[in-house]
Amino acid sequence: MNSIAPKYKLPVRMNPLKDKDKYATDFVNLNDTMDIDLKRRGTPFFLSKNYGYEPTHVVLVNHKDYLRYRYKYPDWGKRPMVILFWVTWDKQTRYEVTVDAMDGVWSLRLTKLDEWIRHGLIKCHEYKQRKDDAGTNAKHSWMIDLRLCKELKEKE
Repeated sequence: MNSIAPKYKLPVRMNPLKDKDKYATDFVNLNDTMDIDLKRRGTPFFLSKNYGYEPTHVVLVNHKDYLRYRYKYPDWGKRPMVILFWVTWDKQTRYEVTVDAMDGVWSLRLTKLDEWIRHGLIKCHEYKQRKDDAGTNAKHSWMIDLRLCKELKEKE
């Protein structure tokens, strides 16, 4: 975050709870009224093409993270919770799908993600190879089209 906070002039600080709770959000805003979690994404989700999405613009949110956010931040109407997607990848082709280069930061409020999930407005990918996995890997992820999120602009 140290490299993107100044670049985007984000008014945030490290969440003091993060030292004790690895599942706490990464940051809080400076007046401590908003929780902010950073999701670094360096690989496109090429398979999103199979769901009707444009893979250049798709990032994933693990369903288990969504459930944890809902549990840990039940008052998100009073104290907003935001997910920041820090996306960096080069133009590339895999699985006969080409994606353009992406480099930026997008924000998504948890209330919006919840609305999309509850109303069936976004699709969920099930990891078939993880179906019987007893580990901590997510078994499902929600596909988020970054064009529906707020793109943060670099500040001079």
